[in-house]
Amino acid sequence: MDIIHLNTPIGNLEIKGNKEGVSSVYFLKTEEETTTKIPNSLKDTVKQLEKYFLGKRTEFNLKLHPEGTKFQKKVWQKLQEIPFSKTVSYQTIANRLGDPN
Repeated sequence: MDIIHLNTPIGNLEIKGNKEGVSSVYFLKTEEETTTKIPNSLKDTVKQLEKYFLGKRTEFNLKLHPEGTKFQKKVWQKLQEIPFSKTVSYQTIANRLGDPN
């Protein structure tokens, strides 16, 4: 698993992934030194994020390989269906999953 630290306009991120895709992106509570050598598996991720923060990208086409429970993966799939600049409530996502609880 490759791990990098990236300073962004919205905070410091830790990104994990491998050749199968990005498995996680976390906000760090402390400032970590930015990774200077980006592994091949995460180069496209960094490039797309940089363009996003420059206002030159609104959609991502990254390979994703999240690690989580079956339920978490279903939720994450629904989150990907939310269009750029739109918001959706937790209740709406729950309803779309067929589980209003």
